[in-house]
Amino acid sequence: MSSSDSRRGVRKRTHDRAFSSRSTTVDSLPSSCNGQKPPSSVHFKSKSMSTSLKRIQKELTDIMSDPPPNCSAFPRGDNLYEWVSTLLGPQGSVYEGGIFFLDIHFSMEYPFKPPKVIFKTRIYHCNINSQGVICLDILKNNWSPALTISKVLLSICSLLTDCNPADPLVGSIASQYMHNRSEHDRIARLWTQKYANSATYPSTGHSHGMNVDSESSRRESRMTLSPTPRSSDSGHSGFASSNKDEILAEVPCTESSSASACTSIGARSDGGESVDEVLEDDTPVPSAETNIAHSFTPA
Repeated sequence: MSSSDSRRGVRKRTHDRAFSSRSTTVDSLPSSCNGQKPPSSVHFKSKSMSTSLKRIQKELTDIMSDPPPNCSAFPRGDNLYEWVSTLLGPQGSVYEGGIFFLDIHFSMEYPFKPPKVIFKTRIYHCNINSQGVICLDILKNNWSPALTISKVLLSICSLLTDCNPADPLVGSIASQYMHNRSEHDRIARLWTQKYANSATYPSTGHSHGMNVDSESSRRESRMTLSPTPRSSDSGHSGFASSNKDEILAEVPCTESSSASACTSIGARSDGGESVDEVLEDDTPVPSAETNIAHSFTPA
């Protein structure tokens, strides 16, 4: 064999070794990484979560330092995407004197998508159905990233003061509101006294159930409520005008999404839900298991 043939053979074997090494390196990589970039959805999901968490953390700081009047909100356990809120019935309304619990669920697309807010305390209102779903424009098509959960809670309080019978979730209650206002108000006050008289978070499930969870499944969470001051000569019973009224509310610490047990925001309950059916209820009055640090003094 000539020297030139030997050189060609060596060069060929060297080339084969290099190719074999490179093939082994490529084959050793995970199948999902063989020359491919990670899916863009993974990066987008991580970025969305980071954006939503930062926004939620900021809103939590704001609402804890400067809560809206008659409102309180805080995360459920360690999950910043699941909150519990409490509203005091607006003074002068048929819901005055009531304590209403709400569940708030933030998605990873927040604040570009609205939160889901569900009433857990039963309420007689034409814009809130039996599942606690709220008909409010800013929770649907009129949502803007500039809105905050504090503004949402204030809007819900306004809805309790002035309902919108032109866009009802429960058509029968809306009709009664427009044609028999005195009877509507009587029933609404009755429901407030019956179902919204406890500072204990309602049991899991829809807002009809008011049985209290066992002690082992609850935790005590302190919520600061700031009732709007009122004059002492007011003829309405309600909460005393104090700088800070604190309620100890017992809230179950669960990690299940509040939205899973609820219908969509756009769902309606006009079909088949009449006033008579709404009034036919054998749900027992909730027990007076109420822990109030500073009692509310009626006028």
